[in-house]
Amino acid sequence: MPPTRPVPLETIPRDEFRRHYFHYAPGNGVTIIGAAGTGKTYLAMDLMEVTASPALPALMLVKKPRDILIDKRGRELGYRRVEDWPPPVLTRFQRKPPGWLVWPKTDFKSVTGNNNHKAAVFRRAMVDTYEHGHRILFTDDAYGLSEILKLRAEMIELWTELRSMDAGFWSAFQRAAGVPLWAYQMEHLLLFRESDKRGRDRFGDIGGVDPDLVRAANMALKKYQALYIGQSGPTMCIVDSS
Repeated sequence: MPPTRPVPLETIPRDEFRRHYFHYAPGNGVTIIGAAGTGKTYLAMDLMEVTASPALPALMLVKKPRDILIDKRGRELGYRRVEDWPPPVLTRFQRKPPGWLVWPKTDFKSVTGNNNHKAAVFRRAMVDTYEHGHRILFTDDAYGLSEILKLRAEMIELWTELRSMDAGFWSAFQRAAGVPLWAYQMEHLLLFRESDKRGRDRFGDIGGVDPDLVRAANMALKKYQALYIGQSGPTMCIVDSS
């Protein structure tokens, strides 16, 4: 492992970053990369709190059978949890929520049947987003949807074309080496510390920035810190998520 070296980037607390530095426009894509336990899902939901609304709702595709953090944070944000998509029609007494947790039930008796069911639900949410736009679509297990549920083709369509519908595809990965090229081209990138050299080598796929600077900055990160790259600037800073 190469030694870390100081990188002259400003470190910004998470709440300050999301309210004053994260300039989001409808249609922007977001890619977050970090190992389990780094806080990437919590950071993503914090960012959705200041970007999603009833007019631009967030759809969070949840593949896990259970997740205490997502359930708790979703309730705090006022998201509605549904097992299928499209959701039941709201009555005239119900307000449109700022987001939805699309969370199919898990059938532990049949792995194949379970995966096929979840893939069908998520595919409907993807197609609906592609057709109607004006929302945020987020998956915190992008690799699982792509490789386990076999939704790679649908995800590439979203990465490459969703912006024209004013809809943003947000995706989170645990390993930088497994991230498709398309995901590295999103307007907003958040990279937690990557210990695998093969993963750091993939940072060369990020356009508009010096890959050596990105690698050095990433290696200097502490736990719960993420390197932010805003490609429209481009701008870079360190987000302290602790």
